[in-house]
Amino acid sequence: MTTTVVNNSLFRTFFEKQKLTGINFMEWYRNLRIVLSLEDKLPFLKQPIPDMPVPPAEQVIPPDVLNTHTAWVKASKEIAGLMLMTMDPDIQKNLEYLGAYDMLKEQKTFYAQQAD
Repeated sequence: MTTTVVNNSLFRTFFEKQKLTGINFMEWYRNLRIVLSLEDKLPFLKQPIPDMPVPPAEQVIPPDVLNTHTAWVKASKEIAGLMLMTMDPDIQKNLEYLGAYDMLKEQKTFYAQQAD
């Protein structure tokens, strides 16, 4: 219960203080990484969701593999939601169809182009 209260407080503070407007990408990204690190979810942002393995004919996917994949999908959705909630509405509209990893990749590309 305490963890949930702490987590909600961290997220609320992040939402209130950070809105990605485009020009503040590096600051927003740094704070996003801090929040995700505290939640032990930073690894889910650094890689795309792995493909679900396809078992050989007449075999099933082992439960641990299925559970790992399911956890990865869930964490990615949570991170994508967090990212979208902390973005300016115009930026949200352009990225809302992407997962967390691809959303960040798109933002890094855009930021690099703006810096040139």
